[in-house]
Amino acid sequence: MKKYTILLLLIIGGLVSCKKQQAQDANPVEKISIDDATLVSKGSLTSTSLKLTGVAKIYLQKNGKYILALEQIKMNSNSDLSVYFSYAPSLSSTSIKLFSFKKIDGQMYYELPAGVAGTSFPFLLIQGDISQLPDGIAELKKA
Repeated sequence: MKKYTILLLLIIGGLVSCKKQQAQDANPVEKISIDDATLVSKGSLTSTSLKLTGVAKIYLQKNGKYILALEQIKMNSNSDLSVYFSYAPSLSSTSIKLFSFKKIDGQMYYELPAGVAGTSFPFLLIQGDISQLPDGIAELKKA
């Protein structure tokens, strides 16, 4: 009986300590300024399944940080959509997930994580279900 009590406590402790990892929603960040930043690449978003238009731009700030700008976008989805950098126009093992969102209206700016150079990836993908084709693609070209 004592073995079962210990086992039950371990299982309950494991369930309580497990947290579902959830992508954070990206919110427009008011504090990011691109006034002194240099535009290094950009691409028009084309949509395969959603009514999505807009422009993806990569800026390099004077402090060495890269900023992803999504501009002129009106997007409202019933499900989570994720933004990825990719070496190809589809997801692969080398694609990097940046953030998730349900709604973007107008523009938003996202500071890329340290170590992620905005000039390294030729494609920006917006995708819902990872088993499907991307919902939006921007081929990023040097500005």
